[in-house]
Amino acid sequence: MALAPLLLTLLLSEGGGWDATRAPLWTGLVALAAVGGATVLATYVPTRGHRTVDLTPCTVVPLVTVLAAGWLLGAEPHAVPGALGAVVAVGYGLAHRLTGTRCRA
Repeated sequence: MALAPLLLTLLLSEGGGWDATRAPLWTGLVALAAVGGATVLATYVPTRGHRTVDLTPCTVVPLVTVLAAGWLLGAEPHAVPGALGAVVAVGYGLAHRLTGTRCRA
């Protein structure tokens, strides 16, 4: 979770900057997206005894959702629908990682 503050800073700057007084809902949704995105990124850290990370095309999809969150926030700064879309995107990526969804060859 050490990445959450860094990701929050990046997502806030992509979405138009910090504006908690005029856009509190947007700011809260961006913070939620940052925590979810940091959790997605944390699932790629190799566990003890493993030195590699599986980066097949299917396992990269959750990483793309973190990038999609940034794109959604940058598309229309301080827009609640974009922030909600960012939360949904990283939520999908997190669910994909935590449920152990596997790709079929």
